[in-house]
Amino acid sequence: MKQLIILTPLLLIAACSPNTSTIKWDKYCLPKAYLTPASLSTASSNDSNFDKNTGYGPSIFFEGKELHKHISAFKVTSPSHSTGNIYHHIQVNLSNNKIIKHVLNIEDLRHSDMENIKFEDQSPYHWVAYDKAGSDYLYWGDCMLDGHGETDPSYRCTHQFNIGDTVGTYTIKDENILLHQKIDEFILNKLNTWQCK
Repeated sequence: MKQLIILTPLLLIAACSPNTSTIKWDKYCLPKAYLTPASLSTASSNDSNFDKNTGYGPSIFFEGKELHKHISAFKVTSPSHSTGNIYHHIQVNLSNNKIIKHVLNIEDLRHSDMENIKFEDQSPYHWVAYDKAGSDYLYWGDCMLDGHGETDPSYRCTHQFNIGDTVGTYTIKDENILLHQKIDEFILNKLNTWQCK
């Protein structure tokens, strides 16, 4: 009889606990299976040399194979001269902190291979990307040379996009850069399915 009395409160606690396969952030119940290890860590750092983690959320990881299932043009791999293949995945960092940058000189903007996106050179290796919205230019992300100059002009961009009142950022290589709108849409659809009930 004592065992039954001891087990009854434990069963009630287990039945009332939140879903252990998800983590709640903002209005989302994010599946742990999609979160990066750092997002799952509960350890806190008392090291004063690091910035405070204010407004930053978890990071979601999507394998290239899953993206390819939903976006058939998404390239899961690309050849590498030194390592054979490069595997393309998307890691989305969620945040309440939106990066805001403004065009310094509209006349200096150059065309990109993306529709409505123009580049503002910061150096030969780094440029800021802006999305033309009407007569204004909105910050789209930062790009940098990823190859070896003229022999390999490949690049990658860290793209910021709106998710309601929050933002997401992810890095994407030029092989898949033209798919950024479809990738944004894929991520937003996933997040919609993960809204807490």
